[in-house]
Formats: sequence, C-alpha cells, structure tokens
Amino acid sequence: IKKELFEVNSEKNQAGSGASESLSESIERHLREYFNAHKDGLPLPGLYSRILRELERPLIAVTLEATEGNQLRTADLLGLNRNTLRKKITDLDIPVKKKPH
Repeated sequence: IKKELFEVNSEKNQAGSGASESLSESIERHLREYFNAHKDGLPLPGLYSRILRELERPLIAVTLEATEGNQLRTADLLGLNRNTLRKKITDLDIPVKKKPH
C-alpha cells in the first residue's frame, strides 16, 4: 500500500493535473482497493496496526530526507521525542544519511 501511495502521488504531480488528490483521499482510495482485492472475505485481523506500520517507515524516512538527516528537526516535525524517533529508526531499520560537511 505504501509504495502505491507514493507512486500515485508522484504520477499525479508529474502529470500536472489541476485537481490533486489529498493524502486522506489517496489513503481512502487505496484502502478501498485493498478491501476489494479480498472479494472472498475480509483481510486478516490486525489491519489497524499493519497499516500504521506500513505508513510509519516511509513517513520517518521521507521526513529524515527532507531534514537532511537532522534527527532533532525530524522529531520536531513529527511531534516525537528525539529518543522515540531514534528507537523507531533502529526498530524500522531506516538508514540515516547525514548532510556532508
């Protein structure tokens, strides 16, 4: 789901369409597609935590990239404690690329 979300938003931005889809609309559309793909039933239990895990890694990685690897700025932008962010970076195995001096 996460890869598709970023691909769809990238394609829309590249196409330059006047009516851009909000993040919330994009997520809702992808969730509907996900449920529709399970025509024989519903997805497995634990969907809420599974979706949050899928979203958390790219959210942190992209924010780190935007702040050029500055973990303090990333934590501030995300509204997280710096130590919480560092634990998530480690737990999610997110590479941190720092700006060369």
